[in-house]
Amino acid sequence: MSQFGQALRDLGIEHIQAHTPQAKGRIERLFETLQGWIVELRLRGVDSIEEANRVLPELIEEHNKAFAVEPTDPHSAFVPLEQNQPDLDLILCYRHWRTLGTGQTLSFDHKTYAIAEGSQKSVIPPIPPKTRVEVRQTLDGRLFLWYKGKAYALKEIPKPKRQAAPSKQKAGSERKPHKPDENHPWRKPLFNPKEAPETARCSQTAPS
Repeated sequence: MSQFGQALRDLGIEHIQAHTPQAKGRIERLFETLQGWIVELRLRGVDSIEEANRVLPELIEEHNKAFAVEPTDPHSAFVPLEQNQPDLDLILCYRHWRTLGTGQTLSFDHKTYAIAEGSQKSVIPPIPPKTRVEVRQTLDGRLFLWYKGKAYALKEIPKPKRQAAPSKQKAGSERKPHKPDENHPWRKPLFNPKEAPETARCSQTAPS
């Protein structure tokens, strides 16, 4: 599920996707209208973001006068946020999955984080290592660990240094170099011409 879909699910909003060309055409026509505003901004001499934000309400009012349709039900479809729901900053956020390491730490964006001291007291019992947890990053950059419906603030800590494991050697396993004796067969050459048997020489005479 996408980030947008997860936020809608937490808010209890049904996500109706457009699977037909007719439904997609409606939103595409709106995008074409909004892109036409770029030309309108240039005609009005707008050359900064601050000035564009000032002109934007006028363009929205003109758009609503031309295309707005009175709804069948005049009552607002917006509902208040329920009391048991988390803060909107923890719903409208970026969500990532990480594996919790030893010491209640996790790695995120090449940095190491741990549960902040104020939040760590409420984690009872501690989260077991190698547990898949959700990290929620708010739009202003704050990080929270989300576990069983509760948010715990995270703080950056120094990355732990890896210690090399000591090499294990068995007692008495050290080998001493073996030096063969002087009369060992390995010290004798493979071929000694003095000990080779005499060979008969054959002489070949040319035919007369």
